[in-house]
Amino acid sequence: WTSVPTGSRIRRCFISPRRWTRSGVPDEPTKSSSLTPGAAHRGERAWTGDSWENDVRMRLLSCLLVFAALAWCAAAPDPFSFRETDGVSLILTENTAPVFAYNYGAILSRGAPEAMRRSTYLHPVYAPDGNPITDDFNPNHVHHRGISWMWPVVVVDGKTYDLWTVGEIRQRFVRWTKRETTPQAAVLGVENGWYIGERKVVNENVEIRTGPASGNARRLDFTLQFEATEA
Repeated sequence: WTSVPTGSRIRRCFISPRRWTRSGVPDEPTKSSSLTPGAAHRGERAWTGDSWENDVRMRLLSCLLVFAALAWCAAAPDPFSFRETDGVSLILTENTAPVFAYNYGAILSRGAPEAMRRSTYLHPVYAPDGNPITDDFNPNHVHHRGISWMWPVVVVDGKTYDLWTVGEIRQRFVRWTKRETTPQAAVLGVENGWYIGERKVVNENVEIRTGPASGNARRLDFTLQFEATEA
């Protein structure tokens, strides 16, 4: 506030983003103060009477509403949750309903040959109504496995390997790189490797972003990165 002689008549009032300014303003304005309209200058808005007091109240109310909204968002329940089961699968749920299982450990179905043991894929994956939409160890195509990514032709040192049919080259889990949940999405990050015996020939990085159910639909986004370990 500017310092003015006692009893001075209020002539105009301005508000700016940085400060309040007045010309001829008493130290303690009252509702009975006599004001005359003032023109805005330098992009500032002119205020008369007690309108500046009402504006301050509105600004404070707006701030309180913003803080209340932020607090509500922070306290909003997170519908997604990750949990590990039996040391081979990580389960994602939304509001306790299963979304998918990521099999990071080696899986073998009863009756399937040992050579078909495999890992690093999604199964089962569920629709929002609870019905599974993937298959695994189908008798007619026992190498098919849920949602997965493999190639039948992988050439290393001039020799061709088949990752698709679970042959001499295998995918193996290395570590988790991300496990995040918010009310808007669940994000799972995984580092895997492609191995020929104990020799790692490819680094594989996977990110799976899962959105909330919308009706009986759900969106899953996959980001896959592959890098040869040797030139």
